[in-house]
Amino acid sequence: MSSQNIRIFPEKLNLRVAPQRTEWYLGRMEIETTFVCVFCFQVNNTLVDGSGGRTQEYTEDCQVCCRPNVLHVTVDSSLEEASVEASAP
Repeated sequence: MSSQNIRIFPEKLNLRVAPQRTEWYLGRMEIETTFVCVFCFQVNNTLVDGSGGRTQEYTEDCQVCCRPNVLHVTVDSSLEEASVEASAP
């Protein structure tokens, strides 16, 4: 990179990294847990990424009926557990 580019875009060099809260980090990044499909009521196994924060929400298809379930995840970093509640999209 030439020094000319640095002079043109000095604001690009003033990047700040947000501090990460250490309590969100889990020694074990993936937590194995289950949820019950809201459509066919079958139990599904899933892995929760603990580094995603204490509360997460994402869609995952049922392993039996293939319909989408919106998963509401709460991670307890002190117990290294995650509770999952499924709802319809």
